[in-house]
This record gives sequence, structure tokens and C-alpha cells, in this order.
Amino acid sequence: MDALNNTHGFLYNLGNQSFTTLDDPDADNNTSANGISGGNIVGYYEDSQGDYHGFLYNVGNQSYTTFDAPGTDISSNANGIEGSSIVGDFRDSNSDFHGYLATPVVSVAPTITVQPANVGVLVGKSATFSVKATGTAPLTYQWYFKSKKISGATKASYTIAKVAAANVGKYDVVVTNTHGKATSHTVTLAIVTAPKIVTQPKAATVNAGATAKFTVKATGSSPLTYQWQRNSVALKNAGNVSGATAATLTITKATASNAGTYRVIVKNAGASATSVSVKLTVK
Repeated sequence: MDALNNTHGFLYNLGNQSFTTLDDPDADNNTSANGISGGNIVGYYEDSQGDYHGFLYNVGNQSYTTFDAPGTDISSNANGIEGSSIVGDFRDSNSDFHGYLATPVVSVAPTITVQPANVGVLVGKSATFSVKATGTAPLTYQWYFKSKKISGATKASYTIAKVAAANVGKYDVVVTNTHGKATSHTVTLAIVTAPKIVTQPKAATVNAGATAKFTVKATGSSPLTYQWQRNSVALKNAGNVSGATAATLTITKATASNAGTYRVIVKNAGASATSVSVKLTVK
């Protein structure tokens, strides 16, 4: 007991031998710590009117959540906790006691669960950065460009309608609630050049069992990706086909089943380009 003969709940950490007194959030009357689960402690505290109130104390963010039993109550007490469920008792206006089971909302600081990603777009096109976060609502968002706050960019997504050179640079977002904040990874907006095919594939005629090749050359911002198609259906590297996603498509030991019309689609982050269609004839 202290000098005023009040009792106080406490938390003692065996690891660092620290002692934390758990006084109530309103005054320093009687408190009691009755149970702990993970990083949460339950107990009760006495208010200035002499009534008792159950509380949940989160060790991580050092926050109190006071909760009273449902309906009209005079005093409440949290006796134990397991996971997110709390048991206790409360006294109603008729001085009768009742047990209860409660699952209070535990307030937590924001955590970013999906980070924004780098974006590459053509000049004049739109670009969007997005983030997903969890934590006690309400969550607020503020996007930054080159470490400077972007006016009005206060949602989970931020869109630039028409990208210009002045928009190129690094972006991040800070997510905040009353219990803390979380800062996203820094990501980059870049302007890309659309792919352009400078050397088209050429038609080929081969004897059965011979090798056929189709080659394309393209320019544009890296990385460039390639997807060859036969009769407008995407090819895979299988059987006698290789290079289905490379600049050169190779068909070894060609058969009649390989004959058809071939083309390739070249893509980067900003756009795509499709080659001319050429025929493979297998004699």
C-alpha cells in the first residue's frame, strides 16, 4: 500500500527486471492486475466515486482500454484473460453480481500489410500508388513526394492523372491513428519509352525435321518482355519449342503441327507492340 493506503497493480518483467505500476487512467485510487495473456493485462481500477471498472492494458503501446459490463452497472471487474476473451463480474443497480464474458476492441497502431510498388508510365498517362494497412480505425493517410507532403493526397491510393517529367521521383506514405504511425517503403515513379519493333520476324519454309527460327528486335525502356503466339495463341517452352518468351523463337525438328501464323508481343511497364504476322510452312 502507498501513503494513502491504496493498492496498485503492477507488471514485472523477468527479462529486464523492470517494474511497471499499473495505475488507472483517471486517478490513482485502488488498482489491481488480475491476469495476463500475450501482451495484454486485465484488472480493475477504482474511480473517484468509489466504483470499480474493468480495464485492458496493452504492454506494447502502453494504452488502457476501459470497459464496463453491458446494461446498467455500478462496478465491474476483469478477472482473467485468454486470447481475446475476458471474464469478470459486475454489480448492477440492485447490488446483484453477474459474471460476464467480453471481447473488447483492442486498440493497435497501424501496420502496413501491402506496400506501394514502383510505377513506370508513358508521358501523359496516369499513375497510381496504393497501400493497404491495418490498425484501429480511423486510419489517416498522407503521401509524400521527395519527402515533401503532397496537398490533398490523404487516401490509401494516390493518382497522378497525367504524368510529366516534374512527377518523376520518390514517393512514400505515412499511415496514422491515435496509437501511432507506420511509414511505407519508398517507391519510384519513372517515365518509360514505349516498345518499338525495329526488325520484324520473317516468314519461313522448312523441311520436316529441320529447325525454324523467328527473330524480332525491339527498342524501348527496359525490361522488355516477349511473348510469341501461334495462330494468336500464346506459346510455351515445351516439346520442340523454345524461346517462347525471348527475342528469338526456335522450333527444332519441325512437323506439320508446327505450321501456322506466328507473331510476337513485346511489352514493358508503359505499353506494348505487336509484330507483323508471318507464316511457317513445313514441307
